[in-house]
Parts: sequence; structure tokens; C-alpha cells
Amino acid sequence: MADHARIVLSYARADGQAVADQIGRLLTDSGLSWTIDHMALESGRDWQRQFAEVLDAAEHLVLVLTKAFLKRTSGA
Repeated sequence: MADHARIVLSYARADGQAVADQIGRLLTDSGLSWTIDHMALESGRDWQRQFAEVLDAAEHLVLVLTKAFLKRTSGA
């Protein structure tokens, strides 16, 4: 994984970890630069601003859509 990754992987930790790990291995095996959204954040700094910076620096966003992810983003 790199500081200024071309690909940002986002998932709900409640049920997306296994799939995210598989995708991460595939990206690494393909020689692509990637990071996981929450792994790129530094403690003590505004997480929303950091998240926006991570996304601005990336070329691609990979969303792992699981039940927990959809529930989290819908506000339900």
C-alpha cells in the first residue's frame, strides 16, 4: 500500500473485511498502488477532511457493497 495510492478501497468492517482482503491481494499481485480508506487516516486530524484528501489523490474508488456498508451509507 502507498501513501498516495491510485486506488482507494472502502468497505464496512462489520462484514466486508474478507472480501476487501481478497481484493487487496489481487491489486497487490497486479502491481497496483492502493490503500484502504480508514488505513490512510491519521489520528488527531479531522477524519472527514482527511478522507476527502485521500479521495482527491486517488484515481479510483472501489466500494465493497455489503449489507453493513449499505446500511451505514443509507443512515438506516
